[in-house]
Parts: sequence; C-alpha cells; structure tokens
Amino acid sequence: MEALQQLFLAPLNHLLRQNAWAGERLARHAGATVLLRTADRAVFSFAIEQNGGFRACEPASGPAVTIELPADFLVRLLTDRSGLLASAHLSGRAELAESLAFVLRNLRWDSEADLARVLGDIPARRMDQLARRSLAQTRDVAGRSISNLSEYLTDESGLVLHSSDFASFIAARSALERDLAQLEQRLTTLST
Repeated sequence: MEALQQLFLAPLNHLLRQNAWAGERLARHAGATVLLRTADRAVFSFAIEQNGGFRACEPASGPAVTIELPADFLVRLLTDRSGLLASAHLSGRAELAESLAFVLRNLRWDSEADLARVLGDIPARRMDQLARRSLAQTRDVAGRSISNLSEYLTDESGLVLHSSDFASFIAARSALERDLAQLEQRLTTLST
C-alpha cells in the first residue's frame, strides 16, 4: 500500500514543484490531512507539507478533507480529467477542499521542461509537439470510435435503446397504469 501511495504522490509532487503557485496555495494548509477513497474503498492518506507538497501518512481519524473518486476514475484520469474532478466528491473543511479542487483542476505538466533536461531544448520541443499532436489524434479517433459504436448499438443492432425511446416507454407504461387504476375503480363501483 505504501508503494502505491508513493506511486501516486511522486508525480503529484513533481507537478506541484513545476507549478509554484499551486504549492504556495496549498502551503497555507500545512499539516492538514487528506483522505482519498475510491469506489472499491482503497484508502490513501496524505498530509500537506510546509512547502505545499504532499507526504504519505497514516489515515487520520478525522481528516481535514475526504475525496471520494468514482468507480471509473482510472479511465477518466487518462481520458477526461475534468470529468473526473467534476465527479469526485469532496467533503470536510470548505477552504481546504476549495483549494485542493482548484489546484487539481489547474495543474499542468510541463513535459517539455522535463524532456529538455534529458534531450536538450530543441529535441524536447519537437518531441513535445509530436506527442501533443499524437495525443490529440488518438483522442479524436477514440471519440469517433465510441460515437460509432454507440450509433451501431442503438440504431443498427437494436441492442441498446435510445433515451427518447426509453422515455416514451416509461410514459406509455405510466398511462397504462393510470388507465388500469381507473378501470379497477369503475369495476369496484359497478360491483357494489
């Protein structure tokens, strides 16, 4: 579990060092503990340090903030980070929760700077541009593939209902239940 916490905290601390504003914002809450829960109840606990970074700690009995992530958080982390943050539930001290949410929403990885330390400035710039274009194309292809699959499942194969068809079914069912209740009431009136 400790290795998994470090696997989570090491890149997060790296991003905080690259975004000095984020560390400064979190440093105001030094000493506060944060409990991170996932849908399967895996629990990570970390504390905010004086420099605004995070360090692993034992789960506190009363964390300042608890973050609960949805079941599909790993998929969202890779494909839709803003969607992940929107679906996460934060509870606890409002000021710290707001600071954490703001920092996590606005952290940006300066991949070019990391590559420049290894490759040099010009190759790092070109590699970063290539990676960004490739990622954009991959997202585009994935989005179109999901859209095509959705269209096939709903329109062509009939395996999945359109939401409008389902809503029509529910409305028809409600009308039928209402009519049945009226018929039962009439039969009761006629039988007495």
